[in-house]
Amino acid sequence: MPLQLKNILLPGCITLWVLLLSSCDILLKQTDDKQPLARVADAFLYWEDIAPLLQHHKSGEDSTLFVTNYINQWAAKQLLLSKAKINLPEKKLQEFDRLVQEYQAELYTRAYVEALVLQAQDTAVNAIQLRDYYDKEKENFKLLEKLVQLRFVALPHQFLQKDEVQQKIKRWKAADK
Repeated sequence: MPLQLKNILLPGCITLWVLLLSSCDILLKQTDDKQPLARVADAFLYWEDIAPLLQHHKSGEDSTLFVTNYINQWAAKQLLLSKAKINLPEKKLQEFDRLVQEYQAELYTRAYVEALVLQAQDTAVNAIQLRDYYDKEKENFKLLEKLVQLRFVALPHQFLQKDEVQQKIKRWKAADK
């Protein structure tokens, strides 16, 4: 091979090898600091997923039992999920994916609308606003029935001071009550 051809091919081959190796996922893949607690197929369960659930468990034995049960339930769910994805028809899987996306969009929009309503809602009503509303709507506050104010006191038949009690009921001052 002539020297000029080697000078052209050698840098080209080196460049090709560098491009090949740099595009390889293995070289660029960064190691994840998180250590998985459990793995089922391609799904991983990390400590960060369980930690918020452990706030209510005080004792170490209780927490250990909870984590073990949680991991077992999670693994069973993952196995069922992977089997379902394999065995269900493609049409059904697409329908479920569509329903999940619709539900997710509904949850996000509902939460956003509620946040907007709470942000815009001013629940404080001052005395001036209350008086203005009453003045505008006076007709709605009129009572159409008659009201009776009644005071009732039950006394035994042998009670001797009935006249005094009647006077106090008619006066109805704080001391009389």
